[in-house]
Amino acid sequence: GDLRSLRRRGQETRAERAFDPASPAAQQFRLAKYLEAADKLREATVAARKAVELTPRNGVFIQAAARMLTLDSQWLSAVELYERLLKIDRRFRIDSLRSIAELEQKLGRKEKALKAGRELLAAAPGNPESAEFVVDVCLRFGQNAEALQILRRASRQNVADKRLALRLVERLMETPETNLKSQISNPGSQISNLKSQISNLKS
Repeated sequence: GDLRSLRRRGQETRAERAFDPASPAAQQFRLAKYLEAADKLREATVAARKAVELTPRNGVFIQAAARMLTLDSQWLSAVELYERLLKIDRRFRIDSLRSIAELEQKLGRKEKALKAGRELLAAAPGNPESAEFVVDVCLRFGQNAEALQILRRASRQNVADKRLALRLVERLMETPETNLKSQISNPGSQISNLKSQISNLKS
């Protein structure tokens, strides 16, 4: 018991040092924020990374550094920091996964972007904003069937969300008729039903 409490106190002391305003890491972090506010983004990223080097398990510092690197178009470095953040602090999980998916899209890395998107859906099940975001990732890389599946599932989980329902209807309308025929018994009547649903949703 004593050993556990000593360890806990040691962790608390390290955490306090990380947020101690006089600590070198906190000073670098403040410098980074100041430089960012002064539109000196490249210099800000240097200071932010120094803060992370000094306190490599501080989630707040890592997230800020990753955000600044993203703004400075240093996407690979930003992805690395967000991936580190995923491993050390679950509080940042949703934000990190979304950021990774966005950055991997910018880098054109299809499989990694889709993987982060799928993990985001698993981490935030039923969240309509996350669902819409991942649908856009899927569509960007031509994963139309997966996008449709995500929309259907999200619409079932968020019945009152008209925006999701409208997007689902629009995706179904854009699906080639050959695909529609395989999904429904009477494509003609289904399409007219979908058109009336669109009118109702928009009104």
